[in-house]
Order: sequence, then structure tokens, then C-alpha cells
Amino acid sequence: MKKILTCCVLLISFLFFSMHAFSQNDTPTNSRTNYGKKESNNLEKKNIALPDTFETDEVIISQMDLGNRFYGKNVFQADIQNKAEKIIYVTLDLRTEPRDGFTWNSQRQFIYMLYPGQKEKITAEYELRLINDESTVRVTFNILAVENNEIAQKRLFRKMYNKQELMGEKTTAQKRGVFTVSSINMDKFSWGLNKFRIKAKNNTDSIQYLSTLTHTAYPNSSKSRTKAGIYDAFEFGPKQEKTVEGEYFIMPEHGKCVITVVVNSMLDDPETVFDWAIEIKKESFSTEFKFPNKKINDIRMPQRNLEKFRFPQESLKPALPPFKVKKTEHFVFYYFPNTLAERDMDRIVQEREAALNRISSMISVDYKGKISVFFYPDAESKLKVVQHQGEGLAYGSTLVEIYNEQTKVDPNHEICHAVTRLLGDPPAMFNEGFAAYNQKDHKWGGQHIDIWAKIHKQDNKLWKIEDLFAFTDIGSGRTKPKIAYPQAASMVKYIIDKYGIDKFTELFRTLKNSNDPEQIEANKRDFKRILGKDIFTFESEWLEKLSKI
Repeated sequence: MKKILTCCVLLISFLFFSMHAFSQNDTPTNSRTNYGKKESNNLEKKNIALPDTFETDEVIISQMDLGNRFYGKNVFQADIQNKAEKIIYVTLDLRTEPRDGFTWNSQRQFIYMLYPGQKEKITAEYELRLINDESTVRVTFNILAVENNEIAQKRLFRKMYNKQELMGEKTTAQKRGVFTVSSINMDKFSWGLNKFRIKAKNNTDSIQYLSTLTHTAYPNSSKSRTKAGIYDAFEFGPKQEKTVEGEYFIMPEHGKCVITVVVNSMLDDPETVFDWAIEIKKESFSTEFKFPNKKINDIRMPQRNLEKFRFPQESLKPALPPFKVKKTEHFVFYYFPNTLAERDMDRIVQEREAALNRISSMISVDYKGKISVFFYPDAESKLKVVQHQGEGLAYGSTLVEIYNEQTKVDPNHEICHAVTRLLGDPPAMFNEGFAAYNQKDHKWGGQHIDIWAKIHKQDNKLWKIEDLFAFTDIGSGRTKPKIAYPQAASMVKYIIDKYGIDKFTELFRTLKNSNDPEQIEANKRDFKRILGKDIFTFESEWLEKLSKI
């Protein structure tokens, strides 16, 4: 009975979302926004090959329609009918994948409850982001079922559409040969705002629109999103030949940067359907931003894009001046003028050098490289430029931090990551645990790590060691970071206090960060070999120590 009641509660919770959508990986891009739903009289759109009717023993789905299929918000429609003699729950998943390397996917999911025999016309809003020929839209219908006392989704129907299918071959063919592009000239490459010039000719007797996509990427960066993309559009009169000038953005990062310009012939007025376009020319350029980099322009998005594409977030509009640069023995600091980071720079230098020397000495690492540190004055500017939420970010030998009166990242944590990457790449329990352990006074969130661990133990919230031991990261919601960080740090502290720093560094060098079951088992064996006891005995000893605090 208890399991049945649990399933009923879960079904009721699904009903809470009935006829509403929730999103996954659906974040506004920092390149353009929806122009609205003005109908175009020039486009010749074909009907999409959605099936007239899809039928099972339980449900009939018919009259499926993807709507206008313009950039931005669109409305999907369908009729669904319950054939069963019981209440059924049908879910709809609408996913668009731009697949251009930097624009985020959009995925929205809906759930509908249908009584026996009920027929319902459904509408579901989705975000269309068709960028290139690899972009797709996916429609999936599922039905909820209870299997082994758990709720599961059973696939009913799935169809994937590419840009060619959505635009239509006839419409595509009409736009080939419209423009001739004779040259693409780039300005000197710098971080921040840059310019390009394109010379092109409209070969037709009517007004045409040429669009550009300029995106930049650091192919060798260890950060997954060191990319930025900018769109623009230009009107050409009949037979007109001219040079147009556009702006684009290069994200601050060191190393090889590849800048790609894609020139398109648009299928209609950009005020209607910006991204219905045919690629006519693509050209790539590359440059190297050496360490330290002093080729820096204003850190802002192009003004023309801000005007054309009406950014939904006011926080994206303000420009940031070029970084100021300070180089020390082990660091290169990038910070903005007239900020708290500039005023505190002398103290920051002393703290960071001292922290690096202390951590390097602790684990016997002779750190000879340079660590680059980027300071942003607030969360909005950091998000705009780095595309990362949170107070701090560490990747490779790069640290990115918010620095103001309210927010200052403990320098020991991220510097620890920069130094220990030379030592090894162990599971997150050791990597993140050691970084949190090294924070000032062994505190996490203002409280000693052992006190946090004891509190979580009393509340029966601690992770089992076999789970924590297998984490490849700590920070995502699934890892419950408010528990996992101080727990891992407390365990690391126990290892260092009882077995010594040499044993801990041997663990750090030997264990491998992996979600592969065989590697996890190998890590457990190495843990036992190095410390002389298995993870479960270690956990018992650590818990016993907590009880005495």
C-alpha cells in the first residue's frame, strides 16, 4: 500500500505541471533575441512531414503542426485523444539544437492529463534556434507508466527535423547566387570588441539582405565554453555593391584563437526570420594571445547588435573598459580600472603569492608557471563575458573571480586547483576536498569543515563514502555541494592529520578521476594499498573522530 501511495503522490506531482512547460538548458544567448511573429509574405514554406495520425492502443495523436517556424518563440499544436478506459498522462518534449558550437540548446517539456475518451487540442511554446544546416528540431511524445512501483516514460513517437526540411528546397534554391562576396577583411585581433569589413554585391534587381555570423573559439582551452558568437544583417539595394562593417567579440583567454566568419544570403527581411539563410562564404582566421596579453579593447558586445537584437537583459548592455594588467612572479592579474580589485591589488598580490608558496611547499610541487587571474566587479559582468555563473571558476592555469565589497573568493581554494593539477587528477573527493581543506582556517561557509561534517552526520545527511568516492565533480546539484564540499574536506583533513601529507599526495598522484566502474574499483584497491585499510574502515574511523569533536 505504501508503494502504491508513493506512486500516486508522484503522479499528483506531475499534475502540478499539467499544461505548463519547464525548461532544460534553455538560456538566452548573448547574440540576438526574438524579432516577434510577423508573418512573411515572401517565404514559400512547405508543410512539414509530420504524420497525419499516430495511434496506439492507448492514445491517438493527430494534426501535429510546428507553427510559423521563425527564429525565437513558436507554438506547436496537436490533437491528442485518450483511447483507454483509464486516466493517462502524455508528455511532450520539444528540443532545438543549434549545433553551431556556442549557442545553447533549448528544451521544453510538457505534461497533459487525459480522462477516458477525452480529446484535447494542445499548444506548446518552444524556442527555435536554427543556425546552420546541422541545426535540428526534435518532437517527442511519451506516455507515463508505472513499472515496478516506479514512474517511467514510454516512448510513443519521435521525429527529428533539420533546417533543410523546415525551410523547403524550393525556397533554398531561389536564394543561391543572390550575392557575390569578393573580400573579408579583419581588424587587428584583440580581446573584447573587434571589427570586420565585407565587400559584397547584390546580383538581383530587388532588395536583398546579407547576414553574417562571426564566432570565436579557443580550440586548445580546457574550458568548454571559451566561445562567443555575433550575428548581424545588412540591406543591399538592387545591383548594389558595397563594403559593410560589423563588430564581433573575442572572449578573454590565452592561447590559439580561431575566428570564423560565415556570410549568408537571407531568405527574407531580418525583422521577420533572421536565421533563415543560405551560407555563401566561410573564412577562418587564427591568432595567438600570449601570456600576458596586452591586446585588449573594450569588453563589450557590439552596439549594433544591442540595438538590432534588443537584448532582454539590461545587464548585458554596459561596456567594460580594457583590462589593466599586473605581472608578478607567479601571476598575471587582469582587472578593471576604478574597481576595488585595483585599489586592493598590492594586498591581493601578497596574499596570492603567499598562498601559492604555502600550497606548493605542502605537496612538494615546484610551481614555475604563471597563473592568470581575471577579476570582474560583479556577477553580471562575469556572466556576460565568461558565460559562467558563480563566484569563482578555475580551469587549467586560469582563475576567474568576482571581487567587490560583498563578494571575494577565498584565494586558497582556486590556487590549490591550479597547483595540484601538476600533481594529478584524482576523484573529486580528493581534488575538491583538498581545495576546500586549504581555505582559510579550514572553514567552509564561515564554519569549520569538521563542524559542518558533524552537523550533517547528526542530521543523517552525509554521503556514503562509496558514493562520494565515485564523484567526478562536486558542485552540480546532484552532488549536494553544501554537504559534499565540507564532508570531502573533513575526510581529507583526517587523512593528512592521521596518515601525513606524504600519504595524501601519494593518493592524489595515484587515484584517477573517472566514472568507469573498473577504474573506481582500481581506486579502491589503491586506497587500501596506500593507507592500509579499505574505504569503509576509513569511513568508520573518520565518523568515530567526528563524534568526539
